[in-house]
Amino acid sequence: MQTKPENVRAAVPLKVLWKWTGISTVLHVILIGALCGFSYWGHQQREAASKAKAALEEAALKKKEAEDAAKAATNAPPAAATNAPAIVANAPASPAAPAPAASTNRQVEAEKVLGIDKVAKPGELPKSPFSSKNDDLLKDLK
Repeated sequence: MQTKPENVRAAVPLKVLWKWTGISTVLHVILIGALCGFSYWGHQQREAASKAKAALEEAALKKKEAEDAAKAATNAPPAAATNAPAIVANAPASPAAPAPAASTNRQVEAEKVLGIDKVAKPGELPKSPFSSKNDDLLKDLK
């Protein structure tokens, strides 16, 4: 009878173990790759939906501004009654011309959204609640 040495019997299960470890590794790589791809695809879908929503909001805002400008144009006094020159619809705005009413409406909307009640003027200094009437930071320099 031919007997197998002990180390040969142990080598067979070791080969099987390495084989299944390799197969398990490949399967895990495929599974994790698929999960990452699915997650990335979902992220791209959310980004596209967010951009589409922002574009719709921007279009609605432009439409509202156009309607406001049209209302302002219909409510304006006739050009013959004033000394102002007639405004051509397709003429480019001059650099010295004031901003249209739509931009001030946007500013007012932004102030409402941000909760700004008052806009500081350039010469106006904010008053500190910690200051008193006698505070003069430049008194030592005088």
